[in-house]
Amino acid sequence: MACTHLLIEDAGAVRRITLNRADKLNALNRALLGELGSAMQQARHDDAVRVVVLAGAGDKAFVAGADITEMADLTAAQAQAFSQ
Repeated sequence: MACTHLLIEDAGAVRRITLNRADKLNALNRALLGELGSAMQQARHDDAVRVVVLAGAGDKAFVAGADITEMADLTAAQAQAFSQ
């Protein structure tokens, strides 16, 4: 799986997924959330993976929350879908 916003590493039965938007304090945008959902589903269906560790890149924040700059351009329907 090719990811733009995630780093994925396996060490035995442990899969480490790192949110990789340190310049934005790992704020969650639609692209990152899509990749994260896919990565978690992939881990769920991989019998070799027993544990998933979720981490944030950088040393300032694990995750800042939603990327509000992206949210400003959403329609009401898109914002509702984003929040779910």
